[in-house]
Amino acid sequence: MSPFSRQCWHTPRGAAVSSAGASHRTRWPLGCRWGWLLALLHPFHAALADPPEPDPIRTVQTELEALYRARLPGLANLHDLARGVAALDPQVAESQAAMADFPPWEPFVADGEALWNTPFADGSSYAACFAVPTAAIRPGYPRFDETSGEVVTLDLAINACRVVHGLTPLRHGGEELNALVAFLGHAARGHAIAIPQPASAAAEAALADGRATFFARRGQLELACSDCHVQAVGRVLRDVTLGPAIGVAGRFPVYSLKAGSLASLQARFQGCFRVVRAAPHPLQSRAWRNLEYYLNAVSQGYPITAPGLLR
Repeated sequence: MSPFSRQCWHTPRGAAVSSAGASHRTRWPLGCRWGWLLALLHPFHAALADPPEPDPIRTVQTELEALYRARLPGLANLHDLARGVAALDPQVAESQAAMADFPPWEPFVADGEALWNTPFADGSSYAACFAVPTAAIRPGYPRFDETSGEVVTLDLAINACRVVHGLTPLRHGGEELNALVAFLGHAARGHAIAIPQPASAAAEAALADGRATFFARRGQLELACSDCHVQAVGRVLRDVTLGPAIGVAGRFPVYSLKAGSLASLQARFQGCFRVVRAAPHPLQSRAWRNLEYYLNAVSQGYPITAPGLLR
């Protein structure tokens, strides 16, 4: 009920009331006489006075989803893209289904679980650093840290935990760190990516920088990430089906069938840059972290399926 009409539901004091319950010769307040109009206008006035806050994550996600709907009109549910190439190539889907009973990444996840459950020398643990259920850790990363003014990836958060407890950081892209992230990804399987909303201009700038990297052409081949993973998604290049960018963040780290090991999302960035003959950034550089932030933002709400498989 609007505040303009609430006062009009009761008979004013001193009003004469007939046996039928109707008041006579009562002068109703101005708000009551015009209450019907004020009540009608109230929702529109409130909407104009308090416009909804912009949603930076939804903005970039909507942009990319529109591109995929145009490129893949036969795909009923865009969330299927969380399966990667398997959503577009039946042969890949069949191959991955055949490995489901004995997935090649299983030993790496087991290694990561063992590392996760090993207490630190001071008696603390990784779990104590994050203070949330294991399955809830991966969905919330990467995130923008207002104190440092930078994006913090899960890899950096794990190493920060180690440093706090007197341990040396693990090597970026190394087996131990990849195994830990794979374990956390596997623990979160089926959960949706849910990174925190950007809460400052600096956070929005980091998201915009990641988007700019995704759409910028580079290297001797003058190609952008979007050229292969949006415009040419689903096409075969050198016997490899080009996968989607949306939903891809939830599949990493992936098990590379060719290398026989895990590969992080940022290692994949480096590989793509080399393919187009551009100089790659170092792992966990600001550019890579912002790009990872962007790819998780456009995948917000999509299910985590890590570890994925890569030919």
